Formats: sequence, C-alpha cells, structure tokens
Amino acid sequence: MRNHVISILIGVALLAIGLALWLFARDIETPVISLHKIGVVVAIIGGLDVASSVFAMVKRRYWNPDTSSRSA
Repeated sequence: MRNHVISILIGVALLAIGLALWLFARDIETPVISLHKIGVVVAIIGGLDVASSVFAMVKRRYWNPDTSSRSA
C-alpha cells in the first residue's frame, strides 16, 4: 500500500511539472526539442503513473482471488 501511495505522489509531481512546462515554456527553445513538447510527454507519463497506481491499489483492495469463491 505504501508503494502505491509513493507512486501516486511521484505521478502527481510529474503531472504538475509537465503541465507547468507545457503552459510556461512555449517560448524557450533548446537545440534538440522544445520544452513545451517535453512538458506534454512528462505530463502524460505522470498521468499514466497515477492511473496505474490507483488501479493496482483498488485491485489489491477489492479483488482477491484466494478468498472470493471459497466456502468454509
């Protein structure tokens, strides 16, 4: 459970950094790629990290195949 919470926090941080780059770094040019495009990619990665962590946490909490269909 603790690993999922840490992963969610990291995903939220990546999402916030990506959105900040996407919103405020449009005019900054770098030799290889613009920071605006890097911000979009980082925001997508952060959103996917949050979504996968929430899914894993919910799946672990509500779906347990060992005890779902056993009778005593």
